[in-house]
Amino acid sequence: MTTYNGEKYLREQIDSILSQTIQDFELIVCDDCSTDSTIDILNKYQQSDKRIKVYRNDSNLGFKKNFEKAISLCHGEYIALSDQDDIWMPDHLELLLKAIGTKSMAFGNCNIVDENGKSLGMTVQYQESMDTVPNDDISWGKTVYLFRNPAMGMAMLFKRDLLKYALPFPDIKLHDIWLICLSSMMDGISYVETPIVNYRRLGTSITGMRTTRRWKYTHIKYSIMDPARKVAAETILNRIPDLSLTKKNFLKRVIMMVARNGTHKGRLLNRSYLLSHYYGIFNCTLLRWR
Repeated sequence: MTTYNGEKYLREQIDSILSQTIQDFELIVCDDCSTDSTIDILNKYQQSDKRIKVYRNDSNLGFKKNFEKAISLCHGEYIALSDQDDIWMPDHLELLLKAIGTKSMAFGNCNIVDENGKSLGMTVQYQESMDTVPNDDISWGKTVYLFRNPAMGMAMLFKRDLLKYALPFPDIKLHDIWLICLSSMMDGISYVETPIVNYRRLGTSITGMRTTRRWKYTHIKYSIMDPARKVAAETILNRIPDLSLTKKNFLKRVIMMVARNGTHKGRLLNRSYLLSHYYGIFNCTLLRWR
């Protein structure tokens, strides 16, 4: 868990973690120089529970570098991420552990709630129009590299083996995008459709306040030709030389598509490739976009 001025919701989140059906865990918390009572709250929890270890940064690292530090301090075989203001379901860890199997990562669906914890009537899976769940690594890769990121960091569980290639984080804005891009090119991803966390949407959230279902058409109209995906692909190719030929070729295609998207001809070529994979990923036709 990482924290920064999180006194308002912090106790509720920590209590939900301590109430898990699986109790064999450590809770690593890195505080990024909070100026409110966050560190006092954390120290009280640490004093009452030996599983909790609190670290306070000497200077403000920012949320991504703070997560990188927290992850590097973990000792367990599996690592789950937590924000400071959500609420985990009691079986959050249990469901992810059951799902991960031989995969590198498992992540779960989330209920979206407001600042008071009241349901806003939808899940992240519904919001992201993920009506079809990918069933192989390349399909997951096409989903997260080219169209969307349906994985929230606070709903992730991944194996410690991932850290060999994950750290240090490359120059990508969001750590969860990097981790899911990497996992899809390693041993793959499992998904839990049951909501495992109440995801609190605040006006100050990094991910913003959108709470409506994303029309499937927007995923093709505004498909991701993001330099961050190019960085992820290049980093993976550099760090994992023994990737399968299929995965290497896919990552090289991502790099090429992002690079050529700055020209009209390049955008047309990209659109043709995206359309050829779009319908299977989004389970829709030209006549049914929702």
